[in-house]
Amino acid sequence: MILPRRHQVAKNHKENIYNAFSFVHLSAFVPLWLIIKLVLIGFLPVSRWCNQNAIIADLKSAYNKCRIANHKQLIFYSKRISIYAFSIVLLTLASSCSVVGYKAVSNSNDNNIATIQIFDDNFEKALYKTDINIYSTNLTGITIIKKKDSAMRVVSMSELGMKYFDFEFHNNQQKDPVVHYIMASLNKNLLVNMIKKDFGLLFYLPKINESKVMVNVEDKSKILIKNNKLLYLSDTMGTISIIKKYRVLLPNKTIITLSKTAQSYPDTIEINHGKISLNFVNLK
Repeated sequence: MILPRRHQVAKNHKENIYNAFSFVHLSAFVPLWLIIKLVLIGFLPVSRWCNQNAIIADLKSAYNKCRIANHKQLIFYSKRISIYAFSIVLLTLASSCSVVGYKAVSNSNDNNIATIQIFDDNFEKALYKTDINIYSTNLTGITIIKKKDSAMRVVSMSELGMKYFDFEFHNNQQKDPVVHYIMASLNKNLLVNMIKKDFGLLFYLPKINESKVMVNVEDKSKILIKNNKLLYLSDTMGTISIIKKYRVLLPNKTIITLSKTAQSYPDTIEINHGKISLNFVNLK
């Protein structure tokens, strides 16, 4: 049967794609999609440790040999290529465990931090001048953060007393924050969840013994605490100044920036999500 030209071209195209990657189907180590992805991105995550040109040349050589090899050789070269890909994954994961400029230390031997803090045990109440930016909308006013017996209360309002939002964060982190009030125009899932999460980062800090502690190699007064996907930059007293989101293949993203003097709470709190930001300056 003679196929129309467009059907024949499509058939040949599919056959070429299949022939180009058929040797990978026999791989017992890494799935096809992962190898293709690693090739397409050019092994950029590990280019500092590997000779990229040599690896690509070896992949091409292995493929050319596979085209004319028997079944045993086909399996051999496909596994060889898979081992290269698997090694790249391991190197990437290994590099993700460290932060540039910092080295891991023992919690007990190399630092004296027992806990980290933003609002310490002596905190009772703070009043902040507030600047909220949501895309092109700007809201100004004041925010009160108050410590209760079993919770932290955050109330934000305009200068004239019109309330923007009122949240309560229980000391028990397992309990969801309570939304006592939020302005209708702000009552969007994105904003509500963002406020919950950001203030939760301020009130619910990780335990040192459950985190990875790192010290700056040039300035030992800078301590970095890594807990899951969050990084907390601290001084030797355990006072937090920056909270970042840890990302493996991208630069770490700063979420919250804090400044603090001798008092029991931050002078300034800057929460930045690009087009959405909340800035608080202490009114002494």
